[in-house]
Parts: sequence; C-alpha cells; structure tokens
Amino acid sequence: MSGLERIAAEVHAVAPSVWSELDPAASPKGSSFLTLETEDGFQVVVEWRPGMGFGISAGSDDGFGEGPDEVEPEEGRATARVLALVQSRSSTHPLRRAGLKRIRQLFGITQAELASTLDVKQSAVSRMEQRSDMYVSNLRRVIEALGGELEIVARFPDRVVEVETGR
Repeated sequence: MSGLERIAAEVHAVAPSVWSELDPAASPKGSSFLTLETEDGFQVVVEWRPGMGFGISAGSDDGFGEGPDEVEPEEGRATARVLALVQSRSSTHPLRRAGLKRIRQLFGITQAELASTLDVKQSAVSRMEQRSDMYVSNLRRVIEALGGELEIVARFPDRVVEVETGR
C-alpha cells in the first residue's frame, strides 16, 4: 500500500463519506495524486513525488498547476495535516515569499544535509541563510541542490518579465 493509499484509508476511517480518487504516476520518478472531496465540494489534493514528500493543497484552485501550497516530507505529519484540513474545511495558502532557511525546512532537509550536497561546511549554509544579499549564482546553486529551479521575475504595472541570469 502506498503512502497516498494509507492517507486515503485514514481519511475514510474518520470521514467515510469523503470521495477519493488516486492518480498514480506514469513513471517511477513522476508524481502521484490523491484527490479527496467532501459532500459539500471541499477538496484536498495530495501529491506524492519520490524524494520530495507530500505536497498538499486545499480549498482554492487559485494556483492550480503552480505546485502544492504546502510540502510535508513525513507521511504521518502529511496524514495529520490532510485530516485536519478535511475536518475543518480550511484552505491552504501557497507560500509566496520565504528565505532560504524556510525553503530548506519545507523540504525537511537539515543544514548538514544541504551542506553535503553543496560540498561545503554546515557553517557555510548557516551563513548563507542569514545573509540579506548574495550572488545569484550562489542562490541558484542552493535552489538546485534542493531540487528546484531559480527564476527571477520583474513585475511592472503592465507586464511581468522573466529576467535572464546568464545561465
């Protein structure tokens, strides 16, 4: 039984009337999705991606296609969060701004683990997280080490432009 199937089983044990649909990944490294819907139409979507954990979005489809609002690396905590959302009908809210420390924490990665991936000392990661200014190239390295891709956008009153960063 997969993590998503266990989450669905836990939800059904507490709220048997919740409808669920599991959409398995097309490839071993792809994402699987669990959609849960209450009788009154409230939805919670859980995404499982190997190596990343459980992405959770609930209540609003404002950011549909932009990734999950929350990420929980541990199945037990993801299950508890999903149950709380279903029971309270609370919406999740996408994280729009976060420092490096918060981003790292979202993925459940320690400073030591990130330091190992970056081939630097843990103290270097600590200093990076405390900086208010850093080179774009260093920021890109950290984001890529966390499995992401850095995009920089400039917002103007009449348009949004992605800034080329020399990569």
